[in-house]
Amino acid sequence: MTTSTNDREAWITLALTPGIGPTRFQSLLRAFGSPDGALAAPFSFLCAVPGISSACATAIREERDAGRGSRVLEQLEKLGARALLFTDEDYPAVLRDIPDPAMVLFAWGKLGILAGGVTTSQEPSRVDAAGLPRDGSGVAMSPLAAAIVGTRHPTQYGIDVTKGAAAACARAGITVVSGMARGCDAIAHCRPSATFDL
Repeated sequence: MTTSTNDREAWITLALTPGIGPTRFQSLLRAFGSPDGALAAPFSFLCAVPGISSACATAIREERDAGRGSRVLEQLEKLGARALLFTDEDYPAVLRDIPDPAMVLFAWGKLGILAGGVTTSQEPSRVDAAGLPRDGSGVAMSPLAAAIVGTRHPTQYGIDVTKGAAAACARAGITVVSGMARGCDAIAHCRPSATFDL
């Protein structure tokens, strides 16, 4: 399914609104049909949705008015990263089946493992000596992933260890996965010279 830029902004805005997790996000989708519908809804309508308090409704309005989705899309473009919406075809199939899947994922790098695992192509030019498929650049894609998560306020030692662990995983072809919170999660995906503020 192709999603317009405005729809993507709405998905991201709603997903990043404080107090709106997967369960409340899904309640808003059921009530308004789309994230854009939820963002456009009158305050009283938002408050009428089960599980949406006046504080949540206020946060939704504030995030919409601040244009958060647009700013995040711009930052993702600068980083060469992307947002995967729950409705996107390449949203990881294994996550669709869990009870409360994230409505938006953020990805940076190759998505082979996330988009349903490694390919099964048996063409000699598409498989390395170990039998792992290669992407268009000739780099073997690994079926392995490592989660790197930690405090939002790491010490210098924590920053150094996180960078070292993430770099070792990347060199080994292991996909790095995190919750993309500030701190260790974000550092795990950051090039040494890159800075961003999601």
